[in-house]
Amino acid sequence: MSDYKAYWTTVAEKCTHWKKSMQQTMTKDDNFLKKSWKTFSKQSKYFRWSVIAAVLLLIISIFIPIWDRSPPKFTGDVNYVCQSPKIIHQWQIKAFRPKWFGLFGGPGPITYKAKGRNGHRVSIVDIDRRDIEIKMFIDDKDFGHRAVDLDGTVNCGDDLVRCLNMGFGAAMVSVPPGKHIVRAEILDVNGTFRWGNERNRRVWWMVEECS
Repeated sequence: MSDYKAYWTTVAEKCTHWKKSMQQTMTKDDNFLKKSWKTFSKQSKYFRWSVIAAVLLLIISIFIPIWDRSPPKFTGDVNYVCQSPKIIHQWQIKAFRPKWFGLFGGPGPITYKAKGRNGHRVSIVDIDRRDIEIKMFIDDKDFGHRAVDLDGTVNCGDDLVRCLNMGFGAAMVSVPPGKHIVRAEILDVNGTFRWGNERNRRVWWMVEECS
């Protein structure tokens, strides 16, 4: 009987020890979980603010080009003549599109950034329907436009020579050496331009480098 009693006494002591050990372990685990949760909460907070900051930066990067539309002041020879031009960008089709994300608003410009010791020459020809006039700028300098007898029923397709012969809008500007922004715009007198069923106006566009 004494052995039996001693056995269960030992078991009880072991259980008590195990209970205390479990309580200590649970306390440690609870403290660890609390610390982990605090760390996770802080990290989540930082992550949340990081996401918000990233979204704000994205929005700013989208809208800055829209807000900052002031072209640089033109510097250079306004009467610059391009000598021995060499094609660096072959004729390709570009398009005027709505200025607000390409979805709505008036026509946005087509631009080209020129730089280097040599000058450049930029040429543009309207295609499809004869319903726009094209105005050219170098930086903030207005280089005018070619007058067009507007008639949306006249269509030359994308045949560059045919479009020129039929009196479509066209322009060519010589860009002096250095950094410049060439800008082509649809002439929109008093905001009367309307897109109609098409949300773009296609043009042929070529860039040459002068010697």
